[in-house]
Amino acid sequence: MNRSRPKARLSRAIGFPLTRSCVAPFERRPYPPGVHGRRRVNASDYQVRLLEKQRLRLQYDLRETQLARAFAEADRRRGKTGEILVALLELRLDAVVLRAGGRPHHLPGSPVRDAPPHHGQRPARRPPLVPDAAR
Repeated sequence: MNRSRPKARLSRAIGFPLTRSCVAPFERRPYPPGVHGRRRVNASDYQVRLLEKQRLRLQYDLRETQLARAFAEADRRRGKTGEILVALLELRLDAVVLRAGGRPHHLPGSPVRDAPPHHGQRPARRPPLVPDAAR
């Protein structure tokens, strides 16, 4: 998703540095942005859950619909929904490339599959590198 948003400010709002470049501003001012950022707030259950959802959205650079679709897929599968959701988000191409130290890809939501592309097919017969007559 190509959106230009103030990453350092968003990092301070959710309490977690989103990128490597956001670590220094986050350490300088570890409180949320805004006029009342330094005020201590007792977080409600709703606020804790909402901040966690926003952290996932911002960390994986997703829109609300994309996150809802990933959650529906994780909920459909058998197991712990939270762990499956994070696993599905980590299998997105942009997350894999970022973890490997690469640059953003033009198809960020493409899932990376574990199986080789020709799984279940017989390997193609290739001619030998050296013909029998030359041996």
